[in-house]
Amino acid sequence: MFWRIRKFFLVLFLRFLGVYNIYQEVCEGSSDYDASTMRKHLVSLLTHCNEHNSFTHGTFSEFLNKTKGTSDEDFFEEYKTLPILTKDDCAKAGKSMLEDKYCSDDKPDQLQFSGSPLHIIKQIRKQDFLFIMPTGGSTSLPLSVWMNKEHAFSMLFTFFRCWREMGWDLGKKITVFYPKDTYNIDEMARMNFLSSFTGIHIELFDAITPETVAKLVENLNTFKPDLLLVFPSPMNLVAHYIQSKNMNLQHQPPYINVSGETFFDCQRNNIQNVFPKSIIHDSYGSVELGEIAHETEPKKLKIFSHIAYIENHANEDGDQEMIITRLHLTDFPFIRYKMRDIGTVHIESNGAYVTQIEGKDSNYILSADHKRLRPSFFNTMVNVLNEGCNDTIIEVKVIEKDQTHISVHLVLSDNTQEERIREKALKYLQENIGENMSYQIEFYDCIEHDYRRKYRVIERCSEEIEYAGGIVGDSDKMERLHLQATQ
Repeated sequence: MFWRIRKFFLVLFLRFLGVYNIYQEVCEGSSDYDASTMRKHLVSLLTHCNEHNSFTHGTFSEFLNKTKGTSDEDFFEEYKTLPILTKDDCAKAGKSMLEDKYCSDDKPDQLQFSGSPLHIIKQIRKQDFLFIMPTGGSTSLPLSVWMNKEHAFSMLFTFFRCWREMGWDLGKKITVFYPKDTYNIDEMARMNFLSSFTGIHIELFDAITPETVAKLVENLNTFKPDLLLVFPSPMNLVAHYIQSKNMNLQHQPPYINVSGETFFDCQRNNIQNVFPKSIIHDSYGSVELGEIAHETEPKKLKIFSHIAYIENHANEDGDQEMIITRLHLTDFPFIRYKMRDIGTVHIESNGAYVTQIEGKDSNYILSADHKRLRPSFFNTMVNVLNEGCNDTIIEVKVIEKDQTHISVHLVLSDNTQEERIREKALKYLQENIGENMSYQIEFYDCIEHDYRRKYRVIERCSEEIEYAGGIVGDSDKMERLHLQATQ
């Protein structure tokens, strides 16, 4: 019951920082979808931004006047006609999108991670500061999101909300296993000396090797976290090395939360086989908005309806694209924000859900007849190949070149199945994509990747690199990454 004592002091600490009310709102608020309540949230957000933000001033006047007294159904239909905000819009607008009070000459100081931890805590305790979170992607300009204290902690606590959905509670232990130089994680790792107080320990890695996995296993065995936070592809490789190197895993975290990448069924099965005592859940979100949906059933993520409103919008290719409004935050408003992510929203009696998440709308490869093949196609393919083969495929990578060739890289748990898998894979590809392309099936001990870049299961040879958050906008990190790539 030490975690209860830790929780007591953490609550006091959050009160000391002046953010406990944000924690309660985000972590303890009901996420059940209610149209009338959602409408009130949206009207409040639009009204505030319409009056106090020069970037959006007057934008929503006509809508607000027109929808007074209308039914909820008509309100949400009319809401679909409001302007869409893109990442390119945000990148070009920059600081001008901040609420007026943060654009004045006497605006708050920017939060700095330099100096002692005590100095950082003193900065955070101040009621007003600005914090910058860099993000980016292959489909838009680099974006540096400015946040004030409310925005920064609201974003942070959305992760806590995901963990609470799994059964975790404040004060229980967490190990974060993340790549170096991403998401300001290196700065946060400096707080590891407070792990016994906070219950949070950050393990950093340059690459997933037997040595880095052995270090993680040592942390799991000694720190004994209740929850492990990690990306899907590194977690899959962690499980692979634990099993193939016969590592002495004594502690299995009750909860494993993965997010940030497409999560294939073969990855989940492999991780679950090595961690049979762990509950594994997927989450969905973004660097600038935080986590906004969490898995409650297989392949079904419940939207945090008290945090975000998500609607579907058919893009120019006919795909269901998600348009997101981040509720409550007015300092840098994301109203009808176009993430360029593909997914299907369902409104059900007990909440709003998102399914069939494919990632970015650019996350596809092309066949010779211009058919777009998204991650779900290859997830189904691997599931078919694994039938009758003891789920031997644990990882897949697909690379397309010039709409003439597809190379499929596979990692197997049983290498004696190679020829059988090769034959089945070639037959599946020829039957489902066509004979007008050439196919190559290759087998690897592991699929190496620089995790400072977003890991994509499928890629086109001409595709631009999508860097992980915290890289874009940081010249020192970009320079180090460039040097490593050219060596």
